[in-house]
Amino acid sequence: MKTNKFYTFGEPVSLESKSLFEPYFDANPIRSSSQGFASLYMWSDQRFAIVDGMLIHAGRGWFGQGYDGPFIYLPLSKDGTYDPAHLRSVILTCDDALRDPEMGFRVFGVPKELVPLYDEAIGDIAQRLDNRDSWDYVYLRSDLELLKGRKYSKKRNHLNYFYENTPFTYEHIRQEHADELSDALDDFSRRKEEKGAIDPLVQEEIDTIKKILPQIEAIGFFGGLIRIDGAVKAFTLAYPHTRDSVEVTVEKADDSIRGLYQAINREFVASLPEEILYINREEDMGIKGLRQAKMSYHPHILQELYGYVL
Repeated sequence: MKTNKFYTFGEPVSLESKSLFEPYFDANPIRSSSQGFASLYMWSDQRFAIVDGMLIHAGRGWFGQGYDGPFIYLPLSKDGTYDPAHLRSVILTCDDALRDPEMGFRVFGVPKELVPLYDEAIGDIAQRLDNRDSWDYVYLRSDLELLKGRKYSKKRNHLNYFYENTPFTYEHIRQEHADELSDALDDFSRRKEEKGAIDPLVQEEIDTIKKILPQIEAIGFFGGLIRIDGAVKAFTLAYPHTRDSVEVTVEKADDSIRGLYQAINREFVASLPEEILYINREEDMGIKGLRQAKMSYHPHILQELYGYVL
């Protein structure tokens, strides 16, 4: 349930927020995919404020994590450096501003590399959460593009079957594709419903994607689509995350077409500028099928992300 206290904190994330966030993001490349502008803008109940020099992103409810209370992502300094005492003071200020009397207050998205800092800053007043469902999957661009080695043999077989048997075209996504992408999402939902396999979290994701399609270029999304017989059957939307990585926020395909998922993945990655070395494909939200799919591409690293309950 919404509380007035939360909605008096800072201001909503908007398109105008993007330029304000960028210096903080550039100074803090080690952060979760959830703490990028595209993700912050896509999901509802996201607010921000500058608290004693640090950028704070706050939300209510952690998508797919069974928590409906207020939280902040890790505070970001403008130069990427932190003092434990200052960090503690900022977090306590946010706690005071956001705490719900019933659900409490949490800090989410703390990378493993920063756990010692947070343990020193708030370890005596907070319990650390080990939440595997929120970890980011980060892949080598070369692995996804080339699919070399025995571990990718099944992927290559599906991909080669698609290339040999399915005439297709690949296009870079532009704003004028928005209506076609929305239609493709409707087809995706319909196929899942027919199989009785639609997950509430997946449907929420689809609904959210449809809401932002009219603004994909303004947000900064880019991506690619595959047409078969003129119709969009697969597409990917991504967003720059760091200087050498991108975050794949959306990947949808008609799973009745063998090799299509492998094809949209490979075609998109192959189209990226050469300076992009890593692909962050976000978390699995604890969804069994999604975890299996992400693990099957053999991530280069799992970015471990932790939370704290105050």
